[in-house]
Amino acid sequence: MAHKALYRVFRPRTFADVIGQEVVVTTLQNALKYERLAHAYLFCGPRGTGKTSTAKILAKAVNCLAPNEGSPCGHCDNCLAIAEDRFIDVVDIDAASNRGIDEIRDLKDQVRFVPAVGRRKVYIIDEVHMLTGEAFNALLKTLEEPPAHVLFILATTDPQKIPQTVLSRTQRFDFRRISTQVVADHLQKLADLEGMGYEPQALLKIARQSAGGLRDAIGLLDQAHAYAPDTITVQAVDDLTGGLSERVLRDLTEALKDIDYARLLETLRQALKEGSEAGRLLKDFADWLRRLFMLKVAPQALDQGSILNPEAAKPLAEALSIPTFERLIRCLSEAEAQLRFAGDAELLLETTFIDLALLVEDPAALTAPPAQARPAAQPKPACQASAPQAQPAPRDRAETPPVTPIPPADPAPPAQAPARPPGQPADTAANAGELAALWAQTMEALKGHSVRLHAFMKPAIAESLTDGVLTLRFPEENSFHYKQMNSPQQRSMLAELFYQTTGRTAQVDLVLSQGQDRTEELIEQSKRLFNLSDEDIKLVDK
Repeated sequence: MAHKALYRVFRPRTFADVIGQEVVVTTLQNALKYERLAHAYLFCGPRGTGKTSTAKILAKAVNCLAPNEGSPCGHCDNCLAIAEDRFIDVVDIDAASNRGIDEIRDLKDQVRFVPAVGRRKVYIIDEVHMLTGEAFNALLKTLEEPPAHVLFILATTDPQKIPQTVLSRTQRFDFRRISTQVVADHLQKLADLEGMGYEPQALLKIARQSAGGLRDAIGLLDQAHAYAPDTITVQAVDDLTGGLSERVLRDLTEALKDIDYARLLETLRQALKEGSEAGRLLKDFADWLRRLFMLKVAPQALDQGSILNPEAAKPLAEALSIPTFERLIRCLSEAEAQLRFAGDAELLLETTFIDLALLVEDPAALTAPPAQARPAAQPKPACQASAPQAQPAPRDRAETPPVTPIPPADPAPPAQAPARPPGQPADTAANAGELAALWAQTMEALKGHSVRLHAFMKPAIAESLTDGVLTLRFPEENSFHYKQMNSPQQRSMLAELFYQTTGRTAQVDLVLSQGQDRTEELIEQSKRLFNLSDEDIKLVDK
């Protein structure tokens, strides 16, 4: 006998079988019991939460030969025929493939006919938001004044796309995501009925992966049983989903806590090498940090078994502050949203985790920064501090210094300074102490502007401020930082911040220290070591 998918075997047959939608079930049962059934319903909610199953049960209930307190018996001829999709008076329409006006016109012609077998003719239109505008208009009149023998049940995962004129003619029920613990308990019940061996933590992980969709959870349970027929383990679930094991999640968190960039990147590369997907990795790590946060602030609210080794995880939870958790999770969420637009997913993943480490390294940036205006040309960084910032005092339009980007050249020219307001004298040379104080103010403003750019500018030293040119020098070993910041956009941003914090206009010139040429020194050492004369050196050179 052919194998039947587990979610089809255990599909709800009566209202009592529907999991996690008690409000919807109770309302429909009472409407049936007291004969207050509407002519059209709209079932909204995420996939796999029971919309279509509930629609089928409602179709059974209105046509059941022996209903009991508003619920179908599930055993009469009509109930069995509806369950097997062979009941002529229940029409299931997939709007994704039957979305045009011609299909809806055919439906309007059919609704005039009385039921052939049952008491009510039921039309279930799945993914109704996929209908065209013309099809919705054609359906509208039928929904408004349907024949007494017709019941419409519309189901959708995207109710925002349904016209308000249609929404106003239906009773709407919102199917909510099912809690992780409820899904895990139901999976355990099904696994016991099927005689499956399992680890409770594996079922809990399946429940978390399903994100509140029971059908997805049952499908993954079926898949896991096929992969590990003896015992469904946590490792088996990780292998199937490409998820991260708790050991890898702890290693990543340890590397962040210790600000160990090498270990962080190596752990990431190893996870990708073992088959983890960038999107799943971001999602799993964000969920892990959320569980660590719950372990820190409200351990009693954690689902039982959601952290396999609380003793090992608790020091990690205590090592990170509440604002740090918030910033890290926000940064991961934003990176996950940007992933589908990224040309190189691995590069985005690595830069995201570098940003996370920078956030942990500089906790002062997690507090509200000093009031600074953001230059208009600079977009908000992905991991910008979320603390509210004080607004700068309004400035007269004539006093706002425009920032003029300079096209790149080789060598890169200094950034154009903001225009000097009328009456302000040109900057003269600043002594070392004065310049250090001015640059310290600018760096403090840069920290509030972007933690990442602040980290890139840390190695730079304000070398001179002469004739309106601010020279910032990077040591030779920080060439990566220099290349990241030496663009017209970044130099203009630094010039603007310098003006805002110090009131002084200056072009910004970034320079990189070059290694000392030791050729002459090496020649002299060779002459002494090997007792060579100048003539010998010339002969060698030739």
